Amino acid sequence: MGNYLRSEVLFTAGIAPERRPADLDAGERKRLAKALLDIPRASYRTRGIEPATGMREDYLTDTPAGFRFQVFDREGGSCPRCGDVVVRHELGGRRLYWCRVCQH
Repeated sequence: MGNYLRSEVLFTAGIAPERRPADLDAGERKRLAKALLDIPRASYRTRGIEPATGMREDYLTDTPAGFRFQVFDREGGSCPRCGDVVVRHELGGRRLYWCRVCQH
């Protein structure tokens, strides 16, 4: 799974990037499992994603119905849920974007 989908899955599930699956409770695991299926399916169903810095051309869509990022590549922007600032986080040499308020 690419960085963009990882950021979006964790945001949708409400889980902070540094959390380990073994440390999640049953409800968090259920939300994560659902998001792991729903987010890639939405991206695939809409035939691509909106442009972001360094994104491969074959990942992109030029249609208004394309998959829209909630947090990926939106560092410094407002969280669509709570309005707090979206932050960038490096984990394992990969960039992730998340909301410190909405994701625990």
